[in-house]
Amino acid sequence: MTSKLRATLAQINPCVGDIAGNQEKILSAVATYAQEADLIIFPELCLTAYPPEDLLLRDDFLSDADNALVELTQQLAQYDVAVIIGHPSKRGEDLFNAASVLQHGKIIAQYHKRYLPNYNVFDEKRYFSAGQKSCVFTLKVSEKNSSQIGLVICEDIWEKPPVAESVAAGAELMVVINASPFHYDKAIEREEDVVRKRAKAHKVPIIY
Repeated sequence: MTSKLRATLAQINPCVGDIAGNQEKILSAVATYAQEADLIIFPELCLTAYPPEDLLLRDDFLSDADNALVELTQQLAQYDVAVIIGHPSKRGEDLFNAASVLQHGKIIAQYHKRYLPNYNVFDEKRYFSAGQKSCVFTLKVSEKNSSQIGLVICEDIWEKPPVAESVAAGAELMVVINASPFHYDKAIEREEDVVRKRAKAHKVPIIY
C-alpha cells in the first residue's frame, strides 16, 4: 500500500431530482480539490440525491442519470484524480444503488449495494435489487505506488460479509459512502459500534 494517499470527502448538498444541478456541484467540487487529492469521494446516490424514491420508477429519470454519469466520466478526464460517485444503475430488469469509480475518462470499477435498509425512513427494497459481489479496485498514486481499495455503501458496513470479503479479495483500505439522515447520537453509534469494530476485526483503515 502506498505510504501516502490523499483522499477528500466531498460533503456536497445535492438536491433530490436535480440531476443537472447535482452534476454541476460534483464538477465544481472536483475542480476545487483535484490538485490536493488522489481520490475524491462523494456520497451515496449523490447524482440524484437521497432518497429519490418514486422518481426511480421513471425511465426518463434513470436515463437522465445514466447520461449525466457518462458526461461526468468525460468531463472529469481532465483531472489527474479518481472520483467515486453514487448513482442508480439499471441492468436489465434490475435497478441497483451503485457507486462508480471514475478515472482518466473511464469507469474503472462499479459496486452495487448489497444490504438494502427497509425500516424507519428507509424503503430501498421497493426500488433496488441487492448486489451480490464485493468490489476491490487498484488506485495508482504514482509510478511506484498503488493501493487496493474496497468499496461498499452505507448499510453494508453494518453487516459482516462486505468488509470481510473485500479484505479477503485484497483490500488494503475500505471506503464507505453514505447518505444517512441525521439522528441524534447516531454518529457515536456508527463510529464506536460499527466502523471501529470492522476496522479492528480486519486490521484495515476505513474512510467513512
